[in-house]
Amino acid sequence: MKKYLSNSEYWQSELHYMHDVEVWKAKAIELKLGADLFVQREQDALMDKLPKGSKAFFPANMARMLMAYALENLIKAHFFHDNEQRKKLFTIKGNLKGAIQWHKLNRLVVLVGIELDDSEKDDLELLEMCSVWKGRYPFPINESKLPRKRRPMASREALFKRRIKEIDKAMEEGKPLRADLWDRTHTSIGTEYDTFNKLFDLLCEQLESIEKKAVPC
Repeated sequence: MKKYLSNSEYWQSELHYMHDVEVWKAKAIELKLGADLFVQREQDALMDKLPKGSKAFFPANMARMLMAYALENLIKAHFFHDNEQRKKLFTIKGNLKGAIQWHKLNRLVVLVGIELDDSEKDDLELLEMCSVWKGRYPFPINESKLPRKRRPMASREALFKRRIKEIDKAMEEGKPLRADLWDRTHTSIGTEYDTFNKLFDLLCEQLESIEKKAVPC
């Protein structure tokens, strides 16, 4: 009769690999390659370079979802080599706890010492939305995730007037108008891809530094 390891024994045997930066990097690279393929697919579609008969679909949010997952893997690899974070990971036997369960990219990057400007934070918020639901489901599973829906205007002229007021108010306050997050989920890949690639490279550099200092666990 075959004998199998118990779940607890199997878990313990995997702990060594959890501390291995290369394991996390390998998964992140897989996810990045998937995102790159979706981005290239979108670019080919826009440039009319797809093979004749190719089925049309909107790959941008799936690309954003994979970008978010890739960044999560690189960030969370740090936690096994940070004494404060590592303590939180293993508070419950057989279950990883703490920030490793988060999907909030803007909070996660702070934990690994990365500072972003407002535009980059907006890009990460977009990637996070796609990782949590927009890249996977047609609707959010919580009503609080729905966009604010304005009441319809009586005419196109009224709509223009309202927008002009918003622009004037923003200029007076010195606060530039930003693209609405929800609207961005219906557009092609933009600055978020640049932000993703920048962070991906930076996080890989950080992990290389960790590897050089790491001691056997």
